[in-house]
Parts: sequence; C-alpha cells; structure tokens
Amino acid sequence: VKVDQREEWAQILDESWRVMKYRFYDEKMHGRDWNAIRAKYEPLLKYVGENQDVYDLANEMIGELNASHTGVSGPQSRTIEDAYQTRHPGFELEPSHGFYRVSHIYRDGPADKEWLDLKVGDYVLAIDGTPIKAGDNYWSLLNSPLNEYVGITAAPAPPAGASARGERTMRIRTATNLGNVKYEEWVAKNREFVEKETGGQIAYVHIRSMNQPSLQRFENEINQFSNRKGIIVDIRYNGGGNIDQQIIDILERRPYEYWNTRWGARSWGRRPRQAIAGPKVMMINSRSGSDSEVTPQAFRDLGLGRIVGNPTAAAVIATGSYGLINGGTIRTPGSLVVTYDPTRPDNYGINLENFGVAPDVWVENTPEDELKGFDRELKGAIDE
Repeated sequence: VKVDQREEWAQILDESWRVMKYRFYDEKMHGRDWNAIRAKYEPLLKYVGENQDVYDLANEMIGELNASHTGVSGPQSRTIEDAYQTRHPGFELEPSHGFYRVSHIYRDGPADKEWLDLKVGDYVLAIDGTPIKAGDNYWSLLNSPLNEYVGITAAPAPPAGASARGERTMRIRTATNLGNVKYEEWVAKNREFVEKETGGQIAYVHIRSMNQPSLQRFENEINQFSNRKGIIVDIRYNGGGNIDQQIIDILERRPYEYWNTRWGARSWGRRPRQAIAGPKVMMINSRSGSDSEVTPQAFRDLGLGRIVGNPTAAAVIATGSYGLINGGTIRTPGSLVVTYDPTRPDNYGINLENFGVAPDVWVENTPEDELKGFDRELKGAIDE
C-alpha cells in the first residue's frame, strides 16, 4: 500500500483537532477559539518532514488549551537503535587521593551482597581489568561490558606503589536501572527516620503511584502497621492513576469491635484490622499530580487529617485515548473532576484542573536540604 505521507500528516493534525473539539471535558475549550487555533497551525503542515514533526505540531496546537492530560504520540518515521546500554554496579564514587573511593552503596542493590564485602571507603582501582584514576570517565567502561557481570578491583586504601594492600577483584552482577533500588532505599530511610523521631509509635507509608500494585502494597502496609498510634501517608512524587476511592475508604475506617479468644494477644482481632485508629497526616508536593491531587483534596474535605508539604501540580482531568490513522494515539481528557459541594448546583464544587491542592502546613525542601540528605518536609509531617 502506497501512503501519501503529507496527506497522512494532514489527517493526523485534523483528527487531533476534531477529537479534542468533541471529547475535551470543557465544551468552551477553556475560553479559546478552537477554530481560529486550527487556522493558525494548519499552514505549518508544509514544514513537517517526519512523524515526530506532526506530533509536535499537534501538541503545540493542543497546548493552546492550557490543559493537562493531553498529548499526541505514535510511531517514528525512522528507528534509531541504542548505541549502548550503561550497566550500574550499585555504588557511587568520589575522587580521593588521586583515585576513586566508594561514597555510597545502595541498599539491596547489586553491590550490597555479603559475599562481595565491598564497603563505603574502599577504593575502586579498576573496572573489568582497566585501571581508573580520579578524573577518568569510568562510565565509559560500563557502557559496553561483555555481559551483566563486571569485574571490580577494590582495596581498603589507595595504592602506595604498583599495587594496593588488600587488593581484590570481585564480579558484580550489574543492573541496567537502579530506579527501584533507589526508591526502596529512600522509603526505608524515611521510615527509619519516622521510627526514630516518634519512638516507633507512628507509621510511615509512601504511595508510589495510583495503580493496583501500589494499592496492594498500601493495603499490606496498613495491615502491618494497624496497631500504630498514627500514620504519615506520603504521596509526593506520585504521578497519579485511579485508586483514590480505595485509599480514602481505608483511611476513613474506624475500629468498632474486637473478636478474640481467651488465649489470644489483647491486640488481636480488631475489626476492621485494615485501619489506622490514630491521627493521620498526608504529604504532598509539586510533583503530586492527577489522582494524587484528588486524594489529598478528599482527605481534607472529609476531615481525615492535616496536609503537609507544598501545592500539588494542578493537573486533574480524567482521561482516555483515541487511535490515530498511523497507529499513534491522542489522549482525550474528557471528564471534569470537581469537589463535592451540596450548596451549589449539581453538587459541583471546585474544578481541580489548574487548581493545585494547597497544604495546611507549607514546608518545602531546599537544595541545601537535598545535598545534606535532610527531608524538611518529612520532619514537618512528624512535628504535625
């Protein structure tokens, strides 16, 4: 089948305009003249040279609406293969005495194995047999290793001559991404900090995303911490999804009975078990978006507790998608999200799009806090 590429690009732009015209949640198009916007962008089709150009053009057009949950994407005109894939050994290095010293080992990461016996403060002298010194780009050696196992030569002190005392070579099974490892370490450190500051009385949970795996983890952690005297629910850095109803349902619950045998521990048998009886604090920041804005707004409206952090992303429209002629897709932000307000027509309160949920207690980590590893926002939540 022969495809007239320019006609297809014109169809993609036209279809993107039409889909938004009839599927955008606001029939008034946020006060913009949608016909005039089409007339503004259509003449630019003559400058399109590949698929990505027409996606960009459509996205610029849709951007005139100043709305979230939008976007056109699809297959590329040409495929560019990755030149290499960097392997991560699971530790960080810093220059010291002309060499590189291990400054951090990620918890439960590739290098955090008992049999490796690698420690913070050890010096890494070579990677896969190639010596490295301070200033060398050691990442280039991790771009194209033979396989996932990389040889790391380390010693407890820098070499005084040709070799270092205690020098040894270990094989580390590297990873292509440390995102999950870094995340789990961050959550564990936050939980340890809350445990220390509160004497183990307050629980800490972080909800990573508003999806089913995150909901299952949240439910398990509520079960785990059900006897704590309070909880901090952290939804910072959460891009959204659709589990606000389940989260709020769990946080609303109040214990009402115990069922227990004569031999059971007195803490057993509370109904419901999956609940926290004490005070609750929810944490938000500017990277809490979509359903992680719906959730704190509901948390506030239902009087469940205090909110600590800084305002959310102000990006709340329920969205779907629509297929384009070339196999691409356009997001369709089609459903209004408003608060419940029985004093207003249709019980419709505040439109959460371009709103931004504000905290009760404003706290924001500074760049200096980040460098020191101090979470001022979490400390604010504990103090609350």
